[in-house]
Amino acid sequence: MKFWPSRLRRGPKKKNGRDRAWNRFVHQELTGYSPIMTGNRVLAFFLLATLILIPLGAAILAASLGVVECKARYDNLGALNGTSKADQQSVLWNSQDAGVVQSVTITTTKHMKAPVYVYYELQSFYQNHKRYVRSLVSAQLGGKNKAPNTLGTCAPQQYVNDMENAVDPRNGEALSDNAAVDPCGLMPYSYFNDSYVMSQQQPGGALTVVDLDETNIAWASDKNSLYGHYKPTNFNEIPQFRGGGTINSSYLYVNDDEHFLVWMRPGAARTVRKLYARINSDIPAGTTIYATVNNRYNTYNFGGRKLIVLSTHSWVGGHNNALGGIMLTIGGLAFLTAIIFFCSYHLNKHRRPYADASRLSWNRTNLVN
Repeated sequence: MKFWPSRLRRGPKKKNGRDRAWNRFVHQELTGYSPIMTGNRVLAFFLLATLILIPLGAAILAASLGVVECKARYDNLGALNGTSKADQQSVLWNSQDAGVVQSVTITTTKHMKAPVYVYYELQSFYQNHKRYVRSLVSAQLGGKNKAPNTLGTCAPQQYVNDMENAVDPRNGEALSDNAAVDPCGLMPYSYFNDSYVMSQQQPGGALTVVDLDETNIAWASDKNSLYGHYKPTNFNEIPQFRGGGTINSSYLYVNDDEHFLVWMRPGAARTVRKLYARINSDIPAGTTIYATVNNRYNTYNFGGRKLIVLSTHSWVGGHNNALGGIMLTIGGLAFLTAIIFFCSYHLNKHRRPYADASRLSWNRTNLVN
């Protein structure tokens, strides 16, 4: 008596759904959808694109045009006006932590409905440069990993003055943590540190102080999850080695300084615009805004410009006509293409009928033998 394997005695194994799908795939038996693009279908597609893009583009463009925006440049005012970049940089360095105090005047031409957003704008900054964006350690910013051997991407701002075990030139004492910087890297090192105080004078009115609301300007996810609740160490504390601002001493912890969190979200273009504060009251047309600026941030060594911007918002964000204009352009081209298809497909007397068998070579009566 022969003993067969148990699996053969039970007969062939039944295929489950996964095996059947695999069989159909390897045997190229999968169903597919291959639509035949007739003239009417192409015409309907372009008309549908027109009906979607033109109204939506018009609505976006109208919302963008409704945004009121005022801006003024301030890096070349006062004592910095009419001098070379090198002289401007020297004046800025000699001002130490106080910075160069400048006065900026902005006159609103239209009524600005609250909230009015206050931005600072840096031109020719290129915050999207690959080397610059990579110069940080996300784990360190989250307060999870501070081992020195994992901070190599921070160079040349891994240690104070790029020197391990550096000393404080102010007193000659050794710095804590072997002079390691936390948070380290070029992005934190170049933290923007100009500050603004504003007042306003409405037509025929008295001069009043503008309350700048600097709370809730950063993403909630950044404050609660991305950045850790820890104190910075050796971060832009020594004026001689400082690249920008330091974490505000009134906050103590990294994730409490929302200006720092806003700065750490890199801009996507050569011009960088960052939210500084909000004005939670309307600004009537013709109001004169007086801004007192403590100019501390050095943009003179690379020829950058600094501006202060006041702007309202719409349901699509700030002032940007590009998106609405692009959608209107594409919608107009789709409509023009639909007209061309309609004329060529329905008004052309010599149009060849679709799937006309008489056009086949063996059905033609005028073939030359």
